[in-house]
Amino acid sequence: MYLAGCEHIRRVRFHHCAYVDDDTVLAMVSRLKDSLQQLELSSCDVSDEGLGHLTQLKSVLVMVGFCQHGHHSCVKNKRNICVL
Repeated sequence: MYLAGCEHIRRVRFHHCAYVDDDTVLAMVSRLKDSLQQLELSSCDVSDEGLGHLTQLKSVLVMVGFCQHGHHSCVKNKRNICVL
């Protein structure tokens, strides 16, 4: 299981992680929603649905996300990123 036993992580960076997808984001949010303060999520296989899970994070102070050419097709509604 993703992040099993990890509940006090404050910073996570996923960059060009082919195996980070919506399920990974959901698992991370469910375990780290109270402790995570900084999240960097870029060029991963996360869709609009996965981004929607990020709204459950209660303690995030900094969130960085970007897509590079060839990796932006998963996010259809770019405004969802701004709403977060």
